[in-house]
Amino acid sequence: LRAATPGYYYPALLSYVELPFLATFLAVGRFVGLFENVNTMKESVLLNLGLFIPVVRLMSVIFGVATVYLVYKISHRLFNKTAGLMTAWFLAISYYHVSNSHFAQTWTTQTFFIILSLYFAIKFYQQKDLKMKDCVFGGLLIGLSFGINFVGIIGYYWFVLVHFLKNRKAGFIKIFIKNKNFWLMNLTVLLSIGLIYYANPHGLNNYFNRIIDIDAPAKLGGGGYPSYKIFHLSYLEILYFYIKNILIQEPIFFVLTFLGSIFLWFRERIIFYFLTSWMILYLLMISPLTGVMGRYSLPLLPLMAIISSYFVLQIRKNLNDNIWKILIIAISVYSLFFCVIFDLRMLKEDTRVLARNWILANIPSGFAIKNEDLGEGLSLIENKQSIELIKNIHPELFSTKRKYLFGLSEENYPKLSYLLTTHSDLSQLVPVFDYIILSSFDKEMMDFNASILPKSAKLVKYFYP
Repeated sequence: LRAATPGYYYPALLSYVELPFLATFLAVGRFVGLFENVNTMKESVLLNLGLFIPVVRLMSVIFGVATVYLVYKISHRLFNKTAGLMTAWFLAISYYHVSNSHFAQTWTTQTFFIILSLYFAIKFYQQKDLKMKDCVFGGLLIGLSFGINFVGIIGYYWFVLVHFLKNRKAGFIKIFIKNKNFWLMNLTVLLSIGLIYYANPHGLNNYFNRIIDIDAPAKLGGGGYPSYKIFHLSYLEILYFYIKNILIQEPIFFVLTFLGSIFLWFRERIIFYFLTSWMILYLLMISPLTGVMGRYSLPLLPLMAIISSYFVLQIRKNLNDNIWKILIIAISVYSLFFCVIFDLRMLKEDTRVLARNWILANIPSGFAIKNEDLGEGLSLIENKQSIELIKNIHPELFSTKRKYLFGLSEENYPKLSYLLTTHSDLSQLVPVFDYIILSSFDKEMMDFNASILPKSAKLVKYFYP
Protein backbone atom coordinates (compact mmCIF):
# COMPACT_ATOMS: atom_id res chain seq x y z
CA LEU A 1 0.00 0.00 0.00
CA ARG A 2 2.99 2.32 0.45
CA ALA A 3 4.86 1.62 -2.77
CA ALA A 4 8.33 3.14 -2.61
CA THR A 5 10.13 1.94 -5.72
CA PRO A 6 12.15 4.66 -7.52
CA GLY A 7 9.83 4.64 -10.54
CA TYR A 8 6.56 4.89 -8.58
CA TYR A 9 4.98 8.34 -8.92
CA TYR A 10 1.29 8.07 -8.03
CA PRO A 11 -0.65 9.27 -4.98
CA ALA A 12 -1.79 6.65 -2.47
CA LEU A 13 -5.48 6.13 -3.19
CA LEU A 14 -5.17 3.83 -6.21
CA SER A 15 -3.62 1.11 -4.02
CA TYR A 16 -6.60 1.28 -1.64
CA VAL A 17 -9.08 1.16 -4.54
CA GLU A 18 -7.37 -1.96 -5.88
CA LEU A 19 -7.14 -3.60 -2.45
CA PRO A 20 -10.75 -4.97 -2.22
CA PHE A 21 -10.49 -6.51 -5.70
CA LEU A 22 -7.14 -8.16 -4.95
CA ALA A 23 -8.22 -9.27 -1.47
CA THR A 24 -11.36 -10.87 -2.92
CA PHE A 25 -9.26 -12.70 -5.51
CA LEU A 26 -6.91 -14.01 -2.82
CA ALA A 27 -9.82 -15.12 -0.62
CA VAL A 28 -11.63 -16.88 -3.48
CA GLY A 29 -8.33 -18.37 -4.66
CA ARG A 30 -7.68 -19.78 -1.21
CA PHE A 31 -11.22 -21.19 -1.03
CA VAL A 32 -11.04 -22.97 -4.41
CA GLY A 33 -7.52 -24.27 -3.81
CA LEU A 34 -5.53 -21.96 -6.07
CA PHE A 35 -3.39 -21.08 -3.03
CA GLU A 36 -2.50 -23.89 -0.65
CA ASN A 37 -1.74 -21.64 2.30
CA VAL A 38 -0.74 -18.12 3.31
CA ASN A 39 2.88 -18.74 2.32
CA THR A 40 1.76 -19.68 -1.19
CA MET A 41 -0.22 -16.44 -1.36
CA LYS A 42 2.83 -14.45 -0.25
CA GLU A 43 5.04 -16.14 -2.84
CA SER A 44 2.49 -15.47 -5.60
CA VAL A 45 2.22 -11.79 -4.66
CA LEU A 46 5.99 -11.34 -4.68
CA LEU A 47 7.06 -13.60 -7.54
CA ASN A 48 4.06 -13.97 -9.85
CA LEU A 49 2.43 -10.58 -10.23
CA GLY A 50 1.13 -11.58 -13.66
CA LEU A 51 -1.42 -13.71 -11.86
CA PHE A 52 -3.08 -10.56 -10.54
CA ILE A 53 -3.08 -8.47 -13.72
CA PRO A 54 -6.49 -9.84 -14.90
CA VAL A 55 -7.98 -8.75 -11.56
CA VAL A 56 -6.79 -5.16 -11.97
CA ARG A 57 -7.83 -5.20 -15.63
CA LEU A 58 -11.31 -6.27 -14.53
CA MET A 59 -11.32 -3.34 -12.10
CA SER A 60 -10.45 -1.02 -14.97
CA VAL A 61 -13.34 -2.43 -17.01
CA ILE A 62 -15.74 -1.92 -14.10
CA PHE A 63 -14.73 1.73 -13.70
CA GLY A 64 -14.94 2.21 -17.47
CA VAL A 65 -18.51 0.89 -17.51
CA ALA A 66 -19.37 2.94 -14.41
CA THR A 67 -18.16 6.07 -16.22
CA VAL A 68 -20.52 5.29 -19.10
CA TYR A 69 -23.38 5.19 -16.58
CA LEU A 70 -22.22 8.46 -15.01
CA VAL A 71 -22.22 10.35 -18.31
CA TYR A 72 -25.74 9.05 -18.93
CA LYS A 73 -26.82 10.53 -15.59
CA ILE A 74 -25.01 13.82 -16.24
CA SER A 75 -26.39 14.30 -19.75
CA HIS A 76 -29.85 13.33 -18.54
CA ARG A 77 -29.59 16.03 -15.85
CA LEU A 78 -28.27 18.67 -18.24
CA PHE A 79 -30.57 17.94 -21.19
CA ASN A 80 -32.94 14.94 -21.30
CA LYS A 81 -33.08 11.14 -21.30
CA THR A 82 -32.43 10.89 -25.04
CA ALA A 83 -29.26 12.94 -24.67
CA GLY A 84 -28.25 10.73 -21.75
CA LEU A 85 -28.65 7.55 -23.80
CA MET A 86 -26.83 9.07 -26.77
CA THR A 87 -23.96 10.20 -24.55
CA ALA A 88 -23.65 6.78 -22.94
CA TRP A 89 -23.57 5.15 -26.39
CA PHE A 90 -20.92 7.55 -27.68
CA LEU A 91 -18.62 6.91 -24.72
CA ALA A 92 -19.26 3.15 -24.86
CA ILE A 93 -18.04 3.04 -28.47
CA SER A 94 -15.20 5.52 -28.02
CA TYR A 95 -12.05 3.77 -29.20
CA TYR A 96 -9.82 5.57 -26.71
CA HIS A 97 -12.12 4.88 -23.77
CA VAL A 98 -12.55 1.21 -24.73
CA SER A 99 -8.84 0.64 -25.31
CA ASN A 100 -7.80 2.21 -22.00
CA SER A 101 -10.45 0.23 -20.14
CA HIS A 102 -8.48 -2.88 -21.11
CA PHE A 103 -5.36 -1.84 -19.27
CA ALA A 104 -4.41 -2.40 -15.63
CA GLN A 105 -3.48 1.26 -15.22
CA THR A 106 -4.69 4.28 -13.34
CA TRP A 107 -6.47 6.21 -16.06
CA THR A 108 -9.92 4.62 -16.27
CA THR A 109 -10.22 4.81 -12.50
CA GLN A 110 -8.96 8.40 -12.57
CA THR A 111 -11.53 9.34 -15.21
CA PHE A 112 -14.33 7.79 -13.16
CA PHE A 113 -13.51 9.87 -10.07
CA ILE A 114 -13.18 13.06 -12.11
CA ILE A 115 -16.57 12.48 -13.75
CA LEU A 116 -18.07 11.58 -10.38
CA SER A 117 -16.97 15.04 -9.20
CA LEU A 118 -18.66 16.59 -12.23
CA TYR A 119 -21.91 14.71 -11.57
CA PHE A 120 -22.19 15.99 -8.01
CA ALA A 121 -21.09 19.50 -8.97
CA ILE A 122 -23.98 19.66 -11.46
CA LYS A 123 -26.33 18.10 -8.92
CA PHE A 124 -25.37 20.73 -6.34
CA TYR A 125 -25.82 23.51 -8.91
CA GLN A 126 -29.32 22.33 -9.83
CA GLN A 127 -30.59 21.91 -6.28
CA LYS A 128 -32.20 24.86 -4.53
CA ASP A 129 -29.62 25.56 -1.83
CA LEU A 130 -25.94 24.73 -1.40
CA LYS A 131 -25.62 23.24 2.08
CA MET A 132 -22.63 22.84 4.35
CA LYS A 133 -22.60 19.05 3.91
CA ASP A 134 -22.53 19.54 0.12
CA CYS A 135 -19.36 21.63 0.43
CA VAL A 136 -17.72 19.02 2.65
CA PHE A 137 -18.70 16.24 0.26
CA GLY A 138 -17.43 18.27 -2.71
CA GLY A 139 -14.10 18.73 -0.96
CA LEU A 140 -13.89 14.99 -0.33
CA LEU A 141 -14.60 14.23 -4.00
CA ILE A 142 -11.80 16.57 -5.06
CA GLY A 143 -9.49 14.86 -2.58
CA LEU A 144 -10.47 11.39 -3.84
CA SER A 145 -9.88 12.40 -7.43
CA PHE A 146 -6.49 13.87 -6.51
CA GLY A 147 -5.71 10.68 -4.62
CA ILE A 148 -5.75 8.63 -7.83
CA ASN A 149 -3.56 11.06 -9.77
CA PHE A 150 -2.66 14.67 -9.12
CA VAL A 151 -4.56 15.90 -12.23
CA GLY A 152 -7.79 15.15 -10.36
CA ILE A 153 -7.29 18.38 -8.42
CA ILE A 154 -8.76 20.26 -11.38
CA GLY A 155 -12.19 19.02 -10.28
CA TYR A 156 -11.87 21.91 -7.82
CA TYR A 157 -12.88 24.22 -10.70
CA TRP A 158 -16.38 22.74 -10.87
CA PHE A 159 -17.14 23.29 -7.20
CA VAL A 160 -15.77 26.82 -7.27
CA LEU A 161 -17.96 27.42 -10.33
CA VAL A 162 -21.01 26.05 -8.49
CA HIS A 163 -20.21 28.17 -5.46
CA PHE A 164 -19.94 31.27 -7.66
CA LEU A 165 -23.09 30.59 -9.68
CA LYS A 166 -25.18 29.92 -6.56
CA ASN A 167 -23.99 33.15 -4.91
CA ARG A 168 -23.15 35.43 -7.84
CA LYS A 169 -25.42 38.25 -6.72
CA ALA A 170 -23.58 38.57 -3.41
CA GLY A 171 -20.34 40.09 -4.71
CA PHE A 172 -16.79 38.74 -4.68
CA ILE A 173 -16.00 39.29 -1.00
CA LYS A 174 -19.19 37.64 0.26
CA ILE A 175 -18.83 34.79 -2.24
CA PHE A 176 -15.22 33.86 -1.59
CA ILE A 177 -13.80 35.75 1.40
CA LYS A 178 -16.61 35.79 3.95
CA ASN A 179 -18.36 32.57 3.01
CA LYS A 180 -17.92 29.78 5.58
CA ASN A 181 -19.09 27.07 3.21
CA PHE A 182 -16.41 28.00 0.68
CA TRP A 183 -13.65 27.84 3.27
CA LEU A 184 -15.05 24.62 4.67
CA MET A 185 -14.73 23.07 1.22
CA ASN A 186 -11.15 24.33 0.92
CA LEU A 187 -10.30 22.96 4.34
CA THR A 188 -11.76 19.57 3.39
CA VAL A 189 -9.69 19.54 0.20
CA LEU A 190 -6.49 20.41 2.09
CA LEU A 191 -7.12 17.78 4.77
CA SER A 192 -7.89 15.16 2.12
CA ILE A 193 -4.69 15.95 0.24
CA GLY A 194 -2.72 15.91 3.49
CA LEU A 195 -4.11 12.49 4.39
CA ILE A 196 -3.33 11.13 0.92
CA TYR A 197 0.19 12.53 1.11
CA TYR A 198 0.67 10.97 4.54
CA ALA A 199 -0.54 7.60 3.22
CA ASN A 200 2.34 7.55 0.72
CA PRO A 201 4.53 10.66 0.44
CA HIS A 202 6.98 8.91 -1.89
CA GLY A 203 4.60 8.82 -4.86
CA LEU A 204 3.84 12.55 -4.92
CA ASN A 205 7.40 13.58 -4.05
CA ASN A 206 8.71 11.43 -6.87
CA TYR A 207 6.25 12.87 -9.35
CA PHE A 208 6.92 16.51 -8.60
CA ASN A 209 10.65 15.94 -8.50
CA ARG A 210 10.31 14.75 -12.09
CA ILE A 211 8.46 17.93 -13.00
CA ILE A 212 10.61 20.52 -11.24
CA ASP A 213 13.87 19.46 -12.81
CA ILE A 214 15.79 22.68 -13.32
CA ASP A 215 18.75 20.91 -14.88
CA ALA A 216 16.67 19.07 -17.48
CA PRO A 217 16.98 20.34 -21.07
CA ALA A 218 13.79 22.13 -22.03
CA LYS A 219 12.71 20.11 -25.04
CA LEU A 220 9.73 18.02 -25.98
CA GLY A 221 9.91 14.38 -24.98
CA GLY A 222 13.38 14.40 -23.48
CA GLY A 223 15.30 15.20 -20.33
CA GLY A 224 12.51 14.63 -17.86
CA TYR A 225 9.60 17.06 -17.58
CA PRO A 226 10.97 20.57 -18.12
CA SER A 227 7.70 21.99 -19.43
CA TYR A 228 6.79 23.49 -16.06
CA LYS A 229 8.48 26.59 -17.52
CA ILE A 230 5.12 27.85 -18.69
CA PHE A 231 6.48 30.39 -21.16
CA HIS A 232 8.95 28.00 -22.73
CA LEU A 233 8.38 26.58 -26.19
CA SER A 234 8.16 23.05 -24.77
CA TYR A 235 4.92 24.02 -23.00
CA LEU A 236 3.29 24.90 -26.33
CA GLU A 237 4.73 21.80 -27.97
CA ILE A 238 3.22 19.51 -25.33
CA LEU A 239 -0.11 21.37 -25.49
CA TYR A 240 -0.08 20.87 -29.26
CA PHE A 241 0.73 17.18 -28.75
CA TYR A 242 -2.36 16.66 -26.56
CA ILE A 243 -4.67 18.43 -28.99
CA LYS A 244 -3.24 16.45 -31.92
CA ASN A 245 -3.45 13.20 -29.96
CA ILE A 246 -7.15 13.71 -29.24
CA LEU A 247 -7.76 14.51 -32.90
CA ILE A 248 -5.94 11.36 -34.01
CA GLN A 249 -7.61 9.09 -31.44
CA GLU A 250 -11.15 10.45 -31.79
CA PRO A 251 -11.42 12.58 -34.96
CA ILE A 252 -15.23 12.43 -35.21
CA PHE A 253 -15.88 13.26 -31.57
CA PHE A 254 -13.21 15.98 -31.75
CA VAL A 255 -15.10 17.73 -34.58
CA LEU A 256 -18.50 17.20 -32.94
CA THR A 257 -17.15 18.56 -29.64
CA PHE A 258 -15.77 21.66 -31.35
CA LEU A 259 -19.08 22.36 -33.11
CA GLY A 260 -21.12 21.46 -30.02
CA SER A 261 -19.07 23.87 -27.91
CA ILE A 262 -19.99 26.71 -30.27
CA PHE A 263 -23.67 25.79 -29.87
CA LEU A 264 -23.28 25.66 -26.09
CA TRP A 265 -21.65 29.08 -25.98
CA PHE A 266 -24.60 30.70 -27.69
CA ARG A 267 -27.44 28.56 -26.31
CA GLU A 268 -26.35 27.01 -22.99
CA ARG A 269 -23.63 29.28 -21.59
CA ILE A 270 -23.64 27.77 -18.09
CA ILE A 271 -23.22 24.26 -19.47
CA PHE A 272 -20.38 25.59 -21.63
CA TYR A 273 -18.65 26.72 -18.43
CA PHE A 274 -19.09 23.27 -16.88
CA LEU A 275 -17.87 21.32 -19.91
CA THR A 276 -15.83 23.18 -22.50
CA SER A 277 -14.18 25.61 -20.10
CA TRP A 278 -13.05 22.71 -17.92
CA MET A 279 -11.58 20.90 -20.93
CA ILE A 280 -9.58 23.98 -21.91
CA LEU A 281 -8.40 24.52 -18.34
CA TYR A 282 -7.43 20.85 -18.04
CA LEU A 283 -5.29 20.99 -21.18
CA LEU A 284 -3.62 24.19 -20.03
CA MET A 285 -2.85 22.57 -16.67
CA ILE A 286 -1.49 19.21 -17.78
CA SER A 287 0.71 20.67 -20.52
CA PRO A 288 3.22 22.33 -18.16
CA LEU A 289 3.03 19.47 -15.65
CA THR A 290 3.39 16.33 -17.76
CA GLY A 291 5.43 14.80 -20.53
CA VAL A 292 4.03 13.65 -23.85
CA MET A 293 1.77 10.85 -22.58
CA GLY A 294 -1.50 10.62 -24.47
CA ARG A 295 -3.29 8.85 -21.62
CA TYR A 296 -3.56 12.16 -19.77
CA SER A 297 -6.23 13.19 -22.28
CA LEU A 298 -8.55 10.30 -21.30
CA PRO A 299 -10.62 12.35 -18.77
CA LEU A 300 -11.66 14.63 -21.64
CA LEU A 301 -13.55 11.87 -23.47
CA PRO A 302 -16.67 11.73 -21.25
CA LEU A 303 -17.13 15.48 -21.67
CA MET A 304 -16.57 15.14 -25.42
CA ALA A 305 -19.28 12.45 -25.49
CA ILE A 306 -21.72 14.77 -23.67
CA ILE A 307 -21.04 17.71 -26.00
CA SER A 308 -21.11 15.50 -29.12
CA SER A 309 -24.48 14.00 -28.22
CA TYR A 310 -25.86 17.48 -27.52
CA PHE A 311 -24.71 18.66 -30.95
CA VAL A 312 -26.11 15.74 -32.97
CA LEU A 313 -29.45 16.09 -31.20
CA GLN A 314 -29.48 19.83 -31.92
CA ILE A 315 -28.87 19.39 -35.63
CA ARG A 316 -31.51 16.67 -35.80
CA LYS A 317 -34.11 19.45 -35.95
CA ASN A 318 -32.65 20.68 -39.23
CA LEU A 319 -31.92 17.34 -40.90
CA ASN A 320 -34.05 14.82 -42.71
CA ASP A 321 -34.75 11.95 -40.33
CA ASN A 322 -33.12 9.37 -42.59
CA ILE A 323 -30.00 11.49 -43.06
CA TRP A 324 -29.70 11.92 -39.31
CA LYS A 325 -29.99 8.16 -38.77
CA ILE A 326 -27.32 7.55 -41.40
CA LEU A 327 -25.07 10.04 -39.59
CA ILE A 328 -25.47 8.20 -36.27
CA ILE A 329 -24.87 4.83 -37.94
CA ALA A 330 -21.75 6.17 -39.68
CA ILE A 331 -20.35 7.52 -36.40
CA SER A 332 -21.11 4.23 -34.66
CA VAL A 333 -19.66 1.99 -37.40
CA TYR A 334 -16.48 4.06 -37.58
CA SER A 335 -15.88 3.91 -33.81
CA LEU A 336 -16.91 0.26 -33.44
CA PHE A 337 -14.59 -0.76 -36.29
CA PHE A 338 -11.51 0.48 -34.44
CA CYS A 339 -12.75 -1.00 -31.15
CA VAL A 340 -13.12 -4.42 -32.76
CA ILE A 341 -9.72 -4.17 -34.48
CA PHE A 342 -8.14 -3.24 -31.16
CA ASP A 343 -9.85 -6.12 -29.36
CA LEU A 344 -8.65 -8.58 -32.00
CA ARG A 345 -5.09 -7.32 -31.61
CA MET A 346 -5.39 -7.64 -27.84
CA LEU A 347 -6.10 -11.35 -28.32
CA LYS A 348 -2.56 -11.79 -29.61
CA GLU A 349 -0.03 -12.83 -27.01
CA ASP A 350 2.27 -10.01 -25.92
CA THR A 351 5.78 -10.33 -27.36
CA ARG A 352 7.17 -9.85 -23.85
CA VAL A 353 5.20 -12.89 -22.70
CA LEU A 354 6.47 -14.85 -25.70
CA ALA A 355 10.04 -13.78 -24.89
CA ARG A 356 9.71 -14.73 -21.23
CA ASN A 357 8.26 -18.14 -22.06
CA TRP A 358 11.05 -18.81 -24.55
CA ILE A 359 13.72 -17.83 -22.01
CA LEU A 360 12.28 -20.10 -19.33
CA ALA A 361 12.05 -22.99 -21.82
CA ASN A 362 15.48 -22.58 -23.44
CA ILE A 363 17.97 -20.78 -21.18
CA PRO A 364 19.39 -22.81 -18.27
CA SER A 365 19.32 -21.42 -14.76
CA GLY A 366 22.35 -19.35 -13.77
CA PHE A 367 23.10 -17.90 -17.21
CA ALA A 368 23.98 -14.19 -17.43
CA ILE A 369 21.36 -12.05 -19.21
CA LYS A 370 21.63 -8.34 -19.96
CA ASN A 371 18.10 -6.93 -19.89
CA GLU A 372 18.29 -3.14 -19.76
CA ASP A 373 15.49 -2.49 -22.27
CA LEU A 374 12.61 -4.39 -20.65
CA GLY A 375 13.92 -4.35 -17.09
CA GLU A 376 11.72 -5.84 -14.39
CA GLY A 377 8.75 -5.87 -16.75
CA LEU A 378 9.93 -9.24 -18.06
CA SER A 379 9.32 -10.83 -14.62
CA LEU A 380 12.31 -13.13 -14.59
CA ILE A 381 13.77 -14.32 -11.28
CA GLU A 382 17.16 -12.87 -10.33
CA ASN A 383 19.66 -15.16 -8.69
CA LYS A 384 21.34 -14.22 -5.42
CA GLN A 385 24.41 -12.86 -7.20
CA SER A 386 22.20 -10.37 -9.07
CA ILE A 387 20.40 -9.37 -5.88
CA GLU A 388 23.66 -8.91 -4.02
CA LEU A 389 24.92 -6.59 -6.77
CA ILE A 390 21.73 -4.54 -6.49
CA LYS A 391 21.90 -4.48 -2.70
CA ASN A 392 25.46 -3.13 -2.80
CA ILE A 393 25.22 -0.74 -5.76
CA HIS A 394 21.55 0.32 -5.65
CA PRO A 395 20.24 -0.24 -2.11
CA GLU A 396 17.13 1.79 -2.99
CA LEU A 397 16.18 -1.06 -5.38
CA PHE A 398 16.48 -3.72 -2.67
CA SER A 399 12.72 -4.25 -2.73
CA THR A 400 10.46 -6.51 -0.67
CA LYS A 401 10.59 -9.07 -3.49
CA ARG A 402 14.39 -9.07 -3.50
CA LYS A 403 14.57 -9.24 0.29
CA TYR A 404 12.26 -12.25 0.19
CA LEU A 405 14.38 -14.01 -2.45
CA PHE A 406 17.64 -13.12 -0.71
CA GLY A 407 16.39 -14.75 2.47
CA LEU A 408 15.43 -18.04 0.84
CA SER A 409 17.59 -21.11 1.27
CA GLU A 410 19.09 -22.72 -1.83
CA GLU A 411 16.65 -25.62 -1.69
CA ASN A 412 13.64 -23.29 -1.59
CA TYR A 413 14.94 -20.87 -4.22
CA PRO A 414 13.04 -20.85 -7.57
CA LYS A 415 14.53 -23.45 -9.91
CA LEU A 416 14.99 -21.02 -12.80
CA SER A 417 16.92 -17.89 -11.84
CA TYR A 418 19.45 -15.85 -13.75
CA LEU A 419 22.28 -13.38 -13.36
CA LEU A 420 20.15 -10.49 -14.59
CA THR A 421 21.21 -6.87 -14.99
CA THR A 422 18.65 -4.17 -15.73
CA HIS A 423 20.91 -1.13 -15.18
CA SER A 424 23.95 -0.15 -17.24
CA ASP A 425 26.23 0.38 -14.24
CA LEU A 426 25.44 -3.14 -13.03
CA SER A 427 26.02 -4.54 -16.52
CA GLN A 428 29.55 -3.15 -16.45
CA LEU A 429 30.33 -5.36 -13.44
CA VAL A 430 29.50 -8.56 -15.34
CA PRO A 431 32.44 -9.56 -17.59
CA VAL A 432 30.53 -11.75 -20.07
CA PHE A 433 26.85 -12.14 -20.92
CA ASP A 434 25.36 -15.30 -22.37
CA TYR A 435 22.33 -13.43 -23.72
CA ILE A 436 21.36 -9.82 -24.39
CA ILE A 437 17.70 -8.80 -24.68
CA LEU A 438 16.87 -5.87 -26.98
CA SER A 439 13.46 -4.25 -27.12
CA SER A 440 11.96 -1.08 -28.61
CA PHE A 441 8.66 0.25 -29.91
CA ASP A 442 10.69 1.72 -32.78
CA LYS A 443 11.86 -0.97 -35.24
CA GLU A 444 14.57 1.31 -36.65
CA MET A 445 15.92 1.90 -33.16
CA MET A 446 15.88 -1.83 -32.55
CA ASP A 447 17.90 -2.43 -35.72
CA PHE A 448 20.38 0.28 -34.74
CA ASN A 449 20.87 -1.15 -31.24
CA ALA A 450 21.45 -4.59 -32.75
CA SER A 451 23.99 -3.18 -35.21
CA ILE A 452 26.26 -1.84 -32.45
CA LEU A 453 26.50 -5.17 -30.61
CA PRO A 454 29.80 -7.08 -30.77
CA LYS A 455 30.28 -8.99 -34.01
CA SER A 456 30.32 -12.24 -32.07
CA ALA A 457 26.68 -11.69 -31.03
CA LYS A 458 24.18 -13.84 -32.91
CA LEU A 459 20.40 -13.49 -33.09
CA VAL A 460 18.83 -16.57 -31.47
CA LYS A 461 15.16 -15.48 -31.29
CA TYR A 462 13.10 -12.63 -32.59
CA PHE A 463 9.57 -11.59 -31.57
CA TYR A 464 7.62 -8.96 -33.44
CA PRO A 465 3.88 -8.25 -33.14
